[in-house]
Amino acid sequence: FIHCLADCSPSICLCQKVQEVETCMALIRLADKYLCSSLSTWILSPHGPARRLLDGVSLHHFLPLALQLYTHHKVMDACLVTLLRFSSDSNVSQSMEAIAGEATIVDEFVTRLTKFIQSNAVIAV
Repeated sequence: FIHCLADCSPSICLCQKVQEVETCMALIRLADKYLCSSLSTWILSPHGPARRLLDGVSLHHFLPLALQLYTHHKVMDACLVTLLRFSSDSNVSQSMEAIAGEATIVDEFVTRLTKFIQSNAVIAV
């Protein structure tokens, strides 16, 4: 359906040219809403738009969205990696401010961050 909306043809696919964070986020929302796994796989692929557009500067846009998704947990994993490894102190502060307004979202963030750290922790011998 995205191809029809974007007026893509087999020879020229306009969906490949996602250049804005807002467009990428809209595609992620649609993929989640309509359970379109092929779209989410493409968005999160190594050369997909989310991998290119998600960085410390844009994290405050992606993080609230990732916490509201029902099916695509790879977005949250990408956000957490970005938060922990590729964000400055000001990026982290801005991202935390973006989710600080709702207690349920903050609780969900803490839960997911804890699980992420526990599942990716290196055990010292």
